[in-house]
Amino acid sequence: ADSRAPSQSTMVNPNPNGTAPVTDESARVPCDDCGRQVPRDNLSVHRAACQRRSEAPSADTSGDIGSSSSSSISSSANVNLLTAYILWCFGGVFGVHHAYLNRPHQGLGWYATGGLFGWGLLRDLYRMPTYVSLARRDSKDSVAAKVRAATVEARNGVPKISLVRIVLMGLFGSYFGWVASCLVSLPHEQGWTNAMVYGMLRLWGTAAGVWLVGNMGEETLYDDIDISNHVDFLRLVACCLVSLVILDRPVLGGIYYAVRLRRYRPSMMMSPTTPSATRRIGRHLLTCAVFTVLLAMA
Repeated sequence: ADSRAPSQSTMVNPNPNGTAPVTDESARVPCDDCGRQVPRDNLSVHRAACQRRSEAPSADTSGDIGSSSSSSISSSANVNLLTAYILWCFGGVFGVHHAYLNRPHQGLGWYATGGLFGWGLLRDLYRMPTYVSLARRDSKDSVAAKVRAATVEARNGVPKISLVRIVLMGLFGSYFGWVASCLVSLPHEQGWTNAMVYGMLRLWGTAAGVWLVGNMGEETLYDDIDISNHVDFLRLVACCLVSLVILDRPVLGGIYYAVRLRRYRPSMMMSPTTPSATRRIGRHLLTCAVFTVLLAMA
């Protein structure tokens, strides 16, 4: 059984006034290593992840391995404002600057929509100093990091409901669902078989679009971001499926799940295991190439 399956004590429930969800703190305990509040059932896994991060910088290696590790840590830490603005200027419409700042979901979203049709690029123009300040490994004592930490604590780790983000979930979910449903072309004589195939493609595409927006920026849909599995995404798919069957609108179920599960990322600061800037940008370009191929097929 999945240890992360929601229980009565860990579900996020709405307040009596219905404005914002609250989390049962009795189900979360502080980590001795980083101080973050994590689900009690996932504490051992979270502590193991913290120990791996703390041991990575001090690992005593030799030769090429040690040199490569040192170079990767240095590249991850040394993001700077000038480079970010240069990438914004020449590759902003492709989301390259977000890949550089370790915001892969936002980078792909910018590529898929041309920088949110230009509006997102204008927002990045004045938000860039904050992005860089939060991403640097030496930014723990920066003003932006302190403000964010205070906000996360005051909100109990749950961000305010954003109407803009909900609208973007609807747009991206519908857009990705349409692209996915156009990937195949079946004979019209198949009847219900066609409807099933197109419905499943639309379902997974919609879930991917909602998931992308839900993990943009400082928010995430992962119940515990240190556990590298995709159970949370499968739960999102399940909600989309229910909405598809009942309302023929899978995006509504996805939005409902994403709004209930939303939470702040524990930290925007890059860890010692974060890939170098070159690798981050390379992965982003590869992802964009795959998306372009799928779009061309559609």
